[in-house]
Amino acid sequence: MEQLASWSCGCFTGGFQEKIGQPFIWDDIRIKVYVRQHHNSPHILCLTNHLRNSELIDPIFEWHGPSGDLVTGNESVTISPTGTLVFQHFKSYLSGIYTCSLVFKPTTEQEEKSYLIKYVIYAYSDPNFYYEFTARYHSAPCNSIYNTSFERKLLQILAKLVVELACEVSLQKSECHHVKMQRAGMQNELFFTFKGKTIFHGMLKKKLSHILKVYLTELADLVNDHIILIIY
Repeated sequence: MEQLASWSCGCFTGGFQEKIGQPFIWDDIRIKVYVRQHHNSPHILCLTNHLRNSELIDPIFEWHGPSGDLVTGNESVTISPTGTLVFQHFKSYLSGIYTCSLVFKPTTEQEEKSYLIKYVIYAYSDPNFYYEFTARYHSAPCNSIYNTSFERKLLQILAKLVVELACEVSLQKSECHHVKMQRAGMQNELFFTFKGKTIFHGMLKKKLSHILKVYLTELADLVNDHIILIIY
């Protein structure tokens, strides 16, 4: 079955506050990154969200992993001049804690500042199960442009709802049908079939099912109660 839409993260940055006069080390928060085995990783930045939009004078980026220093030239690792880390054909043994140290001057007159940003990078493989669910909505006539607009809005809302989850949700198919309602006349109905799968082996099928139910309930509220049935 052709996958019509899916959502996942594209790049990662640290989200730390600025601290002047000494190295800034955030020990309580480590950013989690999930990389599919035998695939390239997302871009992992040696920057905070704030610094990403700032000018840095003479920046020095140094990455360290479970086995020590990371250097460009390794067939599995690429580090750009701006400190962005990318893994090629990621293997499970590469999983672990990675830190990036950043030293720079905000201006030529100011003293150096230094940051230490921590990531925990996990390898994952495609799960041997997935969770499929169907949502059904009242619709305009099946050839109406309104249905296309409604589907686009639905997918935009769903993408925002699942962005924080360690799972992937994809739209498998969408269909419009004429339905003879119980004790009523004909009604146009849109049927959407979604598939959810975890990207983290620690998440059990039951937990994934619960998460998707919670988010679908929220989704139903956001589309102005057009939804009439969700089948899990």
